[in-house]
Amino acid sequence: MEIDTTNGAWYVLQALSGQEEKALAAMVAKRDYDLQQDIDDGIGDVRVPMDKKEERDKNNKPVVRMRKRYPGYVLAQLRLVNEEGKIRSEVWDLVKSTPGIIGFVGGAHPEPLSDYDVTEMLRIEEETASAAPKPKVEFRVGDTVRLTGNTAFIGYEGVVESVDTERQRVKVSVNIFGRSTPTDVDFDDVERVVPEEQQ
Repeated sequence: MEIDTTNGAWYVLQALSGQEEKALAAMVAKRDYDLQQDIDDGIGDVRVPMDKKEERDKNNKPVVRMRKRYPGYVLAQLRLVNEEGKIRSEVWDLVKSTPGIIGFVGGAHPEPLSDYDVTEMLRIEEETASAAPKPKVEFRVGDTVRLTGNTAFIGYEGVVESVDTERQRVKVSVNIFGRSTPTDVDFDDVERVVPEEQQ
């Protein structure tokens, strides 16, 4: 796997326990908003590495659930250092002010991950995702679904806007900070939310 460094180096951020996905969603929402405004906020890709674990539900049926590989941490690709080798204060402040983020691993002198470490972390994540069986669930426009993996909005609920059966992907509209944000995900990264009266 070739590492793309055009969007900066990868850093490890420490997050509050249980708030990794919310911190990731906040950073992605800020990045996407700034991109629409033609603002370079220094944020590239952001990940919470996940593993897919096969488990059994209450009816003893096999299900695939997502588990964090590194609880309490978020990986972020940042253009943190300028051409003079100094930390860009606007990027530093944006990351530090993100809800759920405690700070950089390394404190005031964070060290970027090596290409090898990034390759291993993301390769394992991709292999785990590709090894999971595709669900045999049909989604329809208007369905309420919960995002379960390989997305910035894991754990959030949204509404299906469009379905691409051939590519097995759905576009889901998620309400983030009072704003509707569309995200395109695989079938196996969402699950339909069944109304209580149908359970």
